[in-house]
Amino acid sequence: MVDDYTPVNRTREGVRAVIFDMDNTLFDLVGAKMAACDTASEYLGREDGQDLFGYFLRPDWGFEDWRNIRDYLLDRDIFTIPRYYEVCSLYEQEKLNNISAYPGVTEVVLEIREKWVPLGLVTDADMYHARRRLEKAGLFGAFDHIITYEMTGRKKPDTAPFRLALRKLGSESSVTAMIGDSPHRDLVPAREVGMQTFYARYGDRLADTRGEVPAEYILNTILDLPGLLYPLFLQPS
Repeated sequence: MVDDYTPVNRTREGVRAVIFDMDNTLFDLVGAKMAACDTASEYLGREDGQDLFGYFLRPDWGFEDWRNIRDYLLDRDIFTIPRYYEVCSLYEQEKLNNISAYPGVTEVVLEIREKWVPLGLVTDADMYHARRRLEKAGLFGAFDHIITYEMTGRKKPDTAPFRLALRKLGSESSVTAMIGDSPHRDLVPAREVGMQTFYARYGDRLADTRGEVPAEYILNTILDLPGLLYPLFLQPS
């Protein structure tokens, strides 16, 4: 399916602050989840890990909810409460074990930080899981402000997390860059509030199916970011 987006044609005003999405922009969460599902399936003596992953893609509970594992077990008549918690624990640990920053991400993020540009992160994860993933990726502490789900009670593409990030960073939206892999959940709301948008195409598994995306800049690798972003940096007023 090709998304129908209005073409971007907006005056570039420079950048004084940068906001990153987390999952699939800094590291491959989808790949980590798929590997965790395979491990959970093998633990149960089965070979249908990708069927388990499919449960997380349904609209029923959401992409992170353990109730997807419960449904998977129930549908196969293998649910018991002890087994459910064993599988959930194994799944969470294996998911974390398989998280690592995309090549170049740590270096680029830390390089931006060294330029004294305020850095924010907006994620639908809660702070507990965001911290664990960022620590595993070697990025916890790199951001001045981390905006998580419980801070607004709203998930992307709602604009509330983005507006809170702007307030925390003390930045106007027109001079703030947003880097994200999801056109719908990252770029559309960022553009709605007036941010400059950078599409992390490298993290979007559906990139080849999309038409025009709402971004001024396309990143085929995170290593494309410095060359596009640094010329936009504004000196403090």
